[in-house]
Amino acid sequence: MTGKFTLWAGLALALVLRAEAAQIRFEATVDRTRAGQADPILLTLSIISDENLSHVPAPELDLRDFYVEGPSISTRVEMVNFRTTFTRELGYSLTARRIGKLRLGPASI
Repeated sequence: MTGKFTLWAGLALALVLRAEAAQIRFEATVDRTRAGQADPILLTLSIISDENLSHVPAPELDLRDFYVEGPSISTRVEMVNFRTTFTRELGYSLTARRIGKLRLGPASI
């Protein structure tokens, strides 16, 4: 009986740890909210996880109102108090195609 309980408890613990390891956070920031037509806006997309991000595809973006340069890609691994965090940042330089109020479209991973 003890052998079956140990196996079941081990499997349950493995499932809980795996479920917690799949957390991915996605953030988007811009360096300014207003710009002239010739002034670029820097869009930074950050993908943050507690597991390696090599399997996560690049985000899909709707940037049809902008000329786009990039992405520049930065990868960082942080280890603090036995907790590892993986971060991938993608930087885009956006310049408006026309004058007026423009919106960044949605981004998804």
